[in-house]
Amino acid sequence: MTRTDSDSVRVELVGCAGLGSHISVDRSAVAEGRLKIQFGAGYEHFDLDHFTDTNDDGEPVAVFVWTDRTWIAE
Repeated sequence: MTRTDSDSVRVELVGCAGLGSHISVDRSAVAEGRLKIQFGAGYEHFDLDHFTDTNDDGEPVAVFVWTDRTWIAE
């Protein structure tokens, strides 16, 4: 889900130790309002909480708050 092309946007993550506070994700993930990020042996889940003011490009920054961790099944 992490992207580096023109379809990606920077978002802020809150509430999960170990992941950076800002990452790039696909724009469609912001529209869905949920993120699922593989980290270690599981997935960290985040829900869209609010938008902050704007970034350097003049776009609002989506703030996602950690909600849950699930484990990868073997």
